[in-house]
Amino acid sequence: MGKEEEEAKRARANELIRASDFGTSGQVLQEFYTAVTRKSGSPLTPDEAFAWVEHFAKLPCVSIDALLVIKAIRIAER
Repeated sequence: MGKEEEEAKRARANELIRASDFGTSGQVLQEFYTAVTRKSGSPLTPDEAFAWVEHFAKLPCVSIDALLVIKAIRIAER
């Protein structure tokens, strides 16, 4: 994926987060922490990442079940 495509995806994600009720799941919080502290080109410190997780944890948190996974896959395919 090229830099322009990545930038377009990032911009769209920001639009979606700002435009609607935004929530997350415990799994996403854990994956976020791992990705930004270990898998990023410029990783956050554990304290910085933890602060972000605490911030995101204030948002609605949904449980992941099979129906949610199916809905997410359908949305991603669009």
